[in-house]
Amino acid sequence: ASEDIGNADPQALLVADAAARAVDRVGLPECALNLAQAAVWAASFALLYGWARGRRVLGLLAPYGRMSLTCYTTQALFGVPFFYGFGLGMYRHVGSTMALGFGLGVFLLQWAFARWWLARHAYGPLEWLWRAATLGSWQVHMPMPSSRGSTLPCPVPSLSDSSASKITS
Repeated sequence: ASEDIGNADPQALLVADAAARAVDRVGLPECALNLAQAAVWAASFALLYGWARGRRVLGLLAPYGRMSLTCYTTQALFGVPFFYGFGLGMYRHVGSTMALGFGLGVFLLQWAFARWWLARHAYGPLEWLWRAATLGSWQVHMPMPSSRGSTLPCPVPSLSDSSASKITS
């Protein structure tokens, strides 16, 4: 089986070996649960994208993905001082359900901000900063989105798209 993996991608066996070593180092059951959760998320998004309505739902998440650096950083700016001991230390008092609610609340705020921001700019603020640092110039062109109002880099089927295929079982 390993030779079949190597035929598809010469580096795949090295990646698989590194993953196995990470599992050994982290240990079970924690690592098994994380890997299983990652597999479920990846499979769920693949199945969701294969369904016409699913593509529209994923299209709603596109602004959040286009500002992923900004969103990841602001999650840390909200969450770390709230939960960690050098901040409010709320990890001692907040259960997993409340922590999930906090995370969903932050996500919804970020999602709304991403939609608002990308309706006016081509990149998120930290994405622009990253691009400016990469290009070595503060004069990075930041074009406005098209007049059609789409903030998505690729077309997403509309709700009235009658040609969208349905998954049949």
